[in-house]
Amino acid sequence: MLRLFSSSLITAIFLIVLLSCNTNKSATPDSGNLSFIDSLLHQTQKFGPESAAQAIVYIDSALAGKNLTLDQKVAIYGHKSMVYSQFLHDNVKAELYADSALYLAGSDEAREKYPAQYELANYNKGDALFKEGKYSDAYTFYYKARLLPETYLSGCTKSGYSYRIGDRKSTRL
Repeated sequence: MLRLFSSSLITAIFLIVLLSCNTNKSATPDSGNLSFIDSLLHQTQKFGPESAAQAIVYIDSALAGKNLTLDQKVAIYGHKSMVYSQFLHDNVKAELYADSALYLAGSDEAREKYPAQYELANYNKGDALFKEGKYSDAYTFYYKARLLPETYLSGCTKSGYSYRIGDRKSTRL
């Protein structure tokens, strides 16, 4: 349990670094768009791993009736995918949320306008598949995220790929 918690904590820290590291202003929406979501997700981390289901309910109640932008929805779906996968061990729901994020961020127009969200959605899908033991499929989604041209994203975001490949290889040893 401690290893699972530390692995999830490392993943959460990495995602924060990944999203704050991007220096290409056209790749990330204004921070005002995600500040409410970032604050909400930060509050749910206070619930702890034993209260992950309550964190999901908290997110849903806080967002009830709100009109969210695409980047906000992708961030929420990605977070829920991680919570279901890492803490609640419900890979079916984790994959559904990852699929929803990928669907939203996967259109040609969305990929150009929100490449960081598309990258994150691919990583979430890969993480969900990896947790199910579908390693080849997971690596396919990790690689799709890695292929985003650097004209859209800074070189710093490529660390997501390196992190996941390194982390996955160490868990399979």
